[in-house]
Amino acid sequence: MMMDSKYLEQQVGVPLSKCLAEVIQHRPIDPIEFMANWLKTYRQNVLFAEKMEVEAAQLAKEHEDYAREMVMQEKRRAEVEQLRKEEEEKQKALEAQLAAQKMKQDSNLSAPNLPPLPEGEEPSQDETAREESAPVENGEAAPAGEPEAQEQALYFHESAPVENAKAAPAEPEPEAQDQEEEAEEEES
Repeated sequence: MMMDSKYLEQQVGVPLSKCLAEVIQHRPIDPIEFMANWLKTYRQNVLFAEKMEVEAAQLAKEHEDYAREMVMQEKRRAEVEQLRKEEEEKQKALEAQLAAQKMKQDSNLSAPNLPPLPEGEEPSQDETAREESAPVENGEAAPAGEPEAQEQALYFHESAPVENAKAAPAEPEPEAQDQEEEAEEEES
């Protein structure tokens, strides 16, 4: 009998004592029916409370999972933002490098790196005048006083076929320069 009393005390003791307390408090007309309804409701309330505990535990777990997922998403966003910034920096560096190369090429095209001429090697005014009155390809340059002859010489010069337009202008041969210098010395 001792085991039966322990069983009753563990399984029925708490609900039955609560039920009897309600009966004494409310003093219903039919206490047996009141007790039956109260115990049935108590059982539904216990099952509902157990269900709510399980749902609360599941909800807490879902909140933790959601919080972890939000942290991961924030990390991913930060990584994506970091990668985007790095890509923009690389793009800007590449654009700057290309701009520098273009400016270097433009500066090379606009101002070639020619060695400076010492003052003694510049052509004199006599040489410049002589080059201007030098013969043109298909004819001689006209003397200064004859405009028609100048026009004709210019016409021949402009209409002369160009053999190689890309070729560099011909430089006078050293022998020709020596002869010109000797001619100038004789004239002086």
